[in-house]
Amino acid sequence: MVIEEALENGLISIRDRQMEHVKMLRKNEKMLEEENNQLQYELQQRMAAVDGNVREINDLYIPMPFAVRVQPIQPDLHERI
Repeated sequence: MVIEEALENGLISIRDRQMEHVKMLRKNEKMLEEENNQLQYELQQRMAAVDGNVREINDLYIPMPFAVRVQPIQPDLHERI
């Protein structure tokens, strides 16, 4: 009889701790979901800002109306003097 009561009390105690643990996990899950949503929002805002900056840079780009010719630094070794 005493052993049964001890087992019942132990089982009740374990179930209580298990329920507390489950509640804590659910609370943490909800907090992580909220944080994830906030970070996704911030990422979208930053991506939009970067996209806007790229467009501004592209608007400022003015193509050169003439071609630039670059002279080679090393002599052409195929030509003989």
